[in-house]
This record gives sequence, C-alpha cells and structure tokens, in this order.
Amino acid sequence: MNADDAARRLAAELREGARQSSTEPDLRPPPLAAPAEFPMPTAADRVAARDARRTEFLSRARSVRADGWDDYLFTWSTGEAVGVALLLEDDAALSELDETRDSALSRWAYELFSMVEARTDAEHNYPVTRAWFQQTRAVLIEGL
Repeated sequence: MNADDAARRLAAELREGARQSSTEPDLRPPPLAAPAEFPMPTAADRVAARDARRTEFLSRARSVRADGWDDYLFTWSTGEAVGVALLLEDDAALSELDETRDSALSRWAYELFSMVEARTDAEHNYPVTRAWFQQTRAVLIEGL
C-alpha cells in the first residue's frame, strides 16, 4: 500500500468514526424486512371466497333489478359491474363496459378459481365459470 492509499484509508476511517460518535440521528432507512409468507389458500378457502362472492353478486343484482343501473354501473369497480351484468345476462350493460359475455367469463374465471383451474377452464371455453354464473342466476331467479 502506498502513502496515498494509506492516507485515503485513514481519512475514511476517521470519517466513519466521526459518524459513529456523532449525536445526529441516523437517517438511513432500516433494512428491508424479509417478505411475509403468503400461504396458498386451501380448497375450502376458495369455496368460501366463491360463496361470499355469490352472496355479494346476488345482493348487487337485486339492487340493479330494483333501481336500474344508473346508480351502479360507473360506481362499482368495472369487474364488479361486469360480473353483475353477466349474472343478469345484460348485454347492453356489458357493451357499455366494453365487454362481452366471453370476455366477462375470462375475467371472472381468474377471480373465482385458481390460476391452474382458470387456465383449464379457458382451454374448454369456460364451462366451470359459466356453470358458476348459471347456478348463481338460478338462486337469483328462485328468490324472486
């Protein structure tokens, strides 16, 4: 090590020592924490989530039937409005949202089912997602 290198090293050590003995607060951000673990939902969790979504959709569909779309179409999220329109088989509302029944099925397959299940459903033109909406529609009709 030459004299210049030694001088730089000594200056760096002195600066570091001055920082450590300083009364100024350390403003450096804390180190990032390790990412939290997110366990995969169980089959029962997914069924419970779909049941909750069904209950929500039924309530929203009843509101639309009672009051019309004016208060809801652009108040709810696009996904929620698309799902309710699909449930009600309301092609005019779907069109207003720039969706079709097929695009709505595609959107909701991935919301209702796991990625693997949704992909398989997509490969077969969404029979599982279509059945879920038909079953939900039957519950809506029975409740009228």
